[in-house]
Amino acid sequence: SVDGWRDKSIRNAHIPRWHLALFQFQIFLVYFYAGIKKLDPDWLTGNSMIYLHEHWVFAPFHYILTPEQVNLYIVHYGGFAFDFLEGIVLFFDVTRPIGLAFGGYFHLSNACMFNIGIFPYAMLATLPIFCRPDWPKKLIIRLQKRWQSHFILEPPADYSAPDCYYSDENRSKCSRQETADKQHLKLSNSTQESIACPAKLGIRRFTRKNKFTMLALSGYIALQLFLPFSHNVTKGYTGWDDHGLYGYSWDMMVHTWATQHVRVKVVDLSNGEQFFLKPNSFISGPSKINQRWNSHPDMIKQYAVCIGRHVKKLGIKQPAVYFDIWKSMNRRFKQRTVDPDVDLLAAPWSPFTKAQWMMPLLNDLTWWRSKMVELDSELLDDDLSLSTNYVADFPGLALENFVPASFRVNLTVLQGKVRVHVGHRGNYVVVNQTAILPSNKTHEVRVVSKEPASYYYLFRNTTLNEMINEANETKNQNETIEGKADRPHFNPIKLFFIRIVRYFYLKGSMYFHITNNTINAISNIMRNCNCDQNSPSIAKP
Repeated sequence: SVDGWRDKSIRNAHIPRWHLALFQFQIFLVYFYAGIKKLDPDWLTGNSMIYLHEHWVFAPFHYILTPEQVNLYIVHYGGFAFDFLEGIVLFFDVTRPIGLAFGGYFHLSNACMFNIGIFPYAMLATLPIFCRPDWPKKLIIRLQKRWQSHFILEPPADYSAPDCYYSDENRSKCSRQETADKQHLKLSNSTQESIACPAKLGIRRFTRKNKFTMLALSGYIALQLFLPFSHNVTKGYTGWDDHGLYGYSWDMMVHTWATQHVRVKVVDLSNGEQFFLKPNSFISGPSKINQRWNSHPDMIKQYAVCIGRHVKKLGIKQPAVYFDIWKSMNRRFKQRTVDPDVDLLAAPWSPFTKAQWMMPLLNDLTWWRSKMVELDSELLDDDLSLSTNYVADFPGLALENFVPASFRVNLTVLQGKVRVHVGHRGNYVVVNQTAILPSNKTHEVRVVSKEPASYYYLFRNTTLNEMINEANETKNQNETIEGKADRPHFNPIKLFFIRIVRYFYLKGSMYFHITNNTINAISNIMRNCNCDQNSPSIAKP
């Protein structure tokens, strides 16, 4: 150690056992509590890290298992078993090699899969603290003699630390061994004194200092046991699903978040004018950091205050700030996390009280998660131009969406009852009914049932569909040309130029559609959508 290198009097001496045990306890908690947190039903059903099995780290498992099996058995079950058992396995000599092997693989895999800085390497470096204290010496004695001379390889004296507790049994045993060694080696008086003096060190009973140290350690251990569950006390920091977010709660790998959109509305209460801001207008830094504020209630409140302070400088006399944040957790429906009708600038917030303006997680709709997978397999049918979006909303609230000109969109209700408005007219849509939504228009979906409603959008990207069809036609034509019997007589130079022309034709068609859709979107934003009188047609699926 550095202090032993600087002070020779304490070199190669005992240290109190709790010094090492405290480090082992701290690392044990990292593994064990991570396993406790993975007892969450979402993790045990394979719905947390749903895309992680696609990483190349798990490529060897795909030779013997299906992707679904790799996701459930390797990623989720394997991750739970490792975290829950790793700290226990490392404590015993018999199982420690297994723990070291799996720990090394686990932390190196994390370093490859996640951008979490030094954490996996720090955890990798802490694995040896579970080994016996003399393991470095066993490695050093295998080096050449000239390298061994730089290290102290002999065992420490029996009583070599004044603050270590030695039992009477160990003292009597050591004294007998010490006397035998002196007689056997016939040591000189000076050497005898050097060994006899350390035998007087150490303590026989706990002193006031030791009792204070034990009390401080007990408090520290109790704090470490409590912190991962502290979100039950500091409820003001808990998310809309009543779980702690990052920090000491250790839920960050259990929950996977998908943000649909964030809308920030500022209203001047002095004159009723409304303004819409970009979600990250007053946030600087990396985009990954910018996305975190809309998950933390305390950050949402802080950002609302920040917006209010800045818009006052822009001439808004009495601002009110409203957020409409939509998220999905672990493949559930996308739903609101914040009440869009609450002025967050004036809303109360306390560290020890749950924010009343946070919307509850719609756990009653969780059973739809497996049904959504079945619907996707039926609706999409490996068609790249089709996509779905599953939404759930609360009674009385509405969702506004704009359908671009290049999309054809249907809305089908799964549960509850909604009213679809386009312009000033609308129609009711109930369970298993489908509304065909007009393109290049803004529509509103309002829940009119007493219970939350759920529905899904089915999108068809017509531009992408045309490009896929053109590419398939070109491929079929090329196969027809190459498969003709007179292929040797076909001019290869002419075929080469035909392919070049078709390539640039497809490229030009793609850019034309992109430009056309961009112009249509800009014109639609500039146009007053409230003047539209069209209404959606209703059709059975």
